[in-house]
Amino acid sequence: ANSFLGMYRMHVLDLQSAARVLGRTARAGAGSASETDIGSEEFDRIGKLLDVGAGDGGVTEEIAPLFEEVTATEVSRPCVWRMRQRGLNAVRTEDLSTFETGGYD
Repeated sequence: ANSFLGMYRMHVLDLQSAARVLGRTARAGAGSASETDIGSEEFDRIGKLLDVGAGDGGVTEEIAPLFEEVTATEVSRPCVWRMRQRGLNAVRTEDLSTFETGGYD
């Protein structure tokens, strides 16, 4: 019910903090297709993110701009629905063996 009502929100890191944790440093220069603008800072995007057990996708949505490709998984159908409403690539799965081994950063 929380996913349908939008009541469940998990927040771990803001985008700037996530960038620091991932070792992304701001750099000067003009933007390009491989960069994302976070506030007034630009960061290179890095590889692929696989968020396992993403819930309603709130945290995934927050850090998605740091990655070139994002996939979120969740068992709960309502949560997958909510993530898709957010525009995330969401997969309902109980078995992660279908994902490429070593294919995510």
